Order: sequence, then structure tokens, then C-alpha cells
Amino acid sequence: LAAPRFFFMHPLSSILWLVTILVLGGLSWFLADMRFAQRWSLRRAELGAQDKCHELNQHFESGLNCHRPMLLLFQRCVIPGLLEADYALHLSNQGEHERALVLVEKAARKSSGRPQIQIAVLPAKATVLLRLGRYAEAKEVVRLGKSLVANPHRSELDGSLAPRQGASNILLQEGLMELELGNLDAALKLGVEASEGPVPDPARALISSALTAKGRFQEALDALVYKPSGFDKFLKPEHLEMLGEDELFRESAQKMDEVLDNVFGPAINLGMALVFLEADDAENLGAALERTQSQLKAHQMMEHIFVRTRACWHAMKGNVAGVEADLTRTRQLTDHRPASRSAKSESHLASGRAGFLLGRHDAAIEELGAATRLALHPMERHTSHYWLARANQAANPPAAAELFKTVIADGFATWMETDSRDRTKPFKVG
Repeated sequence: LAAPRFFFMHPLSSILWLVTILVLGGLSWFLADMRFAQRWSLRRAELGAQDKCHELNQHFESGLNCHRPMLLLFQRCVIPGLLEADYALHLSNQGEHERALVLVEKAARKSSGRPQIQIAVLPAKATVLLRLGRYAEAKEVVRLGKSLVANPHRSELDGSLAPRQGASNILLQEGLMELELGNLDAALKLGVEASEGPVPDPARALISSALTAKGRFQEALDALVYKPSGFDKFLKPEHLEMLGEDELFRESAQKMDEVLDNVFGPAINLGMALVFLEADDAENLGAALERTQSQLKAHQMMEHIFVRTRACWHAMKGNVAGVEADLTRTRQLTDHRPASRSAKSESHLASGRAGFLLGRHDAAIEELGAATRLALHPMERHTSHYWLARANQAANPPAAAELFKTVIADGFATWMETDSRDRTKPFKVG
């Protein structure tokens, strides 16, 4: 594999992890013997499978504002905080992190007396805090989650919250945080540990992300050789028997499988495409994108990653029309989540990198500057600074030298740091 070019992987591992959490939350509703709750959760799964964000917002609001006595009792006594945590993640995916934080803090308070429920709620709280850049608070949440997982006396909610998956979710959230902070070895170690859970897909993406950032491309590809998980991976043997006995549960399971397939289905080939893009392997990148396209379903976040990656592939091939078409679609998808900082940042980053590949350095500098201003996490800034330096090399070498110094000063063990040292030797940096 040739010299590296791009770093897009970690948003994919985050999406896979979020889907895992959402399915676990929905499963808790299904396994409670309450038909109204099951019908509500079935509708939630249907809307999720169709990627209808606004309708799903309304559905969550109806659940939170429902005054049916038995449902209120069910929410308070059986699944305290899970509905709020599920809704919080959905809002956070739309960029509404402050609203999500209010809800997830409420969820944490409601579940505080039920450690087995907290194990499901705390990763959601850590996710929202991480997206706000509140790392110290997120780390405290992870510490609490790990202490609950380590408690040998914890119980399960009707067998639906598998201890191994609960432990994996805590480890995975910690790994994603270490990745955003640029601690690649720690992220890799946590990803390997989390992959031992029953649903390893998000952990595999995290492992590949860390290896890709380190420039270990073949190992990153090897990490993506696995079979995508289905809904059955979330169930115990006794719950599998319910599929043949309970029609509503069977229908709900089918919808949950659709939710998983929308993300887990194309994730492997899309992940490989991201590695090939980093490795500047246009031929294998094109093949991976073709395989991914055949698996894409109605999921805007996955489509966003796909089209912005394909825009860079078109740029590698000198296909200006293809670049412009895919960047137009990238911006359209970004506009669907107007509050999402990360969607805007990633859109500018892809546009800047594509412009750089086409030799449009002034336009690339403008787009990459916008991405840098929107960057929040240390790894985001590291990446955007590197590509801004590359775009400046031809037009403004002194500015490029200062930006390369910034990349080196981060101290992250990435291929970008190594490449920055090589490129700044004429400037005697480092």
C-alpha cells in the first residue's frame, strides 16, 4: 500500500456504536411483557429503519408526554431513564447536543438506583459529553460505568442487558474518546478489548480507525474482515424462542434487523474504502466504493460518509464533474442536520481535500480553513491542520511550515506527524 492521503474513519466507528446502543435500548422495551410499550417501540424501529428524523422526534415526544398510568409505571419501575437516553442520542445525532445533555442527565438521575439500567444509560451520557468536548466529565462517566461493570452482584433487566455487551459499550466509548484525544495506542487497546463482546462491529471499526491513523493500513484492513452482526446477536437463547411464538416480537425483530442492516451492512466495505483512500490506492478504493454503493440503504449519516469519500476518489481520478456532484450531495445532506458541527466540519474537510487533489489550492485553503475553525476535538484539529499545511505548501511555504510545526507539536503517533517531519526538513523543523 502506498503513501497515506486521508483520515475519515472514526465517524464510522461512532455511528456503529450508536446503533448498537439504540438497539439495546429498544430491546429492553420488547422484552418487557407490555403490549403498548412493544407497539411504541415497534414504531420507533420502523421510523429508525426509514431514517425519518423529524417523525422520530415527534414519536419520542409522544412517549415522554404519554400519561397512560401503566406506561408511566413501566417507565419508572422497569426501564427508568432508557427512553430519555435513547431520545438524547437521537437529538445528539442531529447536532442538538445541549438539548441531548439535559435529557441524558435526567436519564442518569432516573436510573441511579438501578445499576443494571445505568450500564445502558451511561455510555449515552458519555457520548453527548464527548461531542461537547467536555472530556473530564466524560471520563468520570466512563469510570462510573466501569465500576458498575466490575460489580459481580449486578443483575440484568429480564436478561436483556447482557453483561458482556454492557462492558463492551463502556470500553468502546472510552476508546472513541481516546481516539478523539489522539491517544492511538490506548484507543487500539480498548478496541481490542471491546471486540470480545457479542456485537463486535463498532469495536472493529475503532480498531481499524486507530491502525489507519498510525499508517498501518494492511492491519486496518484485516480488522474489517468479519461478518456483520444481526439482531440475533443481541438475544439470549430463550429470547430466540420468542421469535417463533410472538408475532409482535417477530415483527419488531425484523425492523431492528433493518436498522442494523442500514449501518452494519455497508460498514465493512465503507471502512475498507476509507483505508484505501488513506493509502492512496485509487483502484481498490473504487472497487470498495462500488461494493458499498450496492449495500447503501436509507441512512443519511452513512450516505454522507460515502459521498464525501467518493468525491475524493473522483478527485484522485481528475473527474471534476464527479467531484462537484458528490460535494453538492454532501452539502445537501449537511443541510438536513443544520445544527451538526461535525457534519459541517467533515463537509468542508472533504471539499478541501478534493480541491487539493485537483490542484485548486486557493479553494482548498478556504475550505480547509473553515474545517479548522469548526474542529473541536484534538484529532480533528490535528487532521485539518495537516491538510491545511499541505494546501499551503505550493502557495505559501512559510505558512505551511508553521502549520506542520503545529501538527508535530501535537505529539500524536500518526502518519501525519511523521509526514510533517519529512516535509519540514527544508525548514529545519523538529
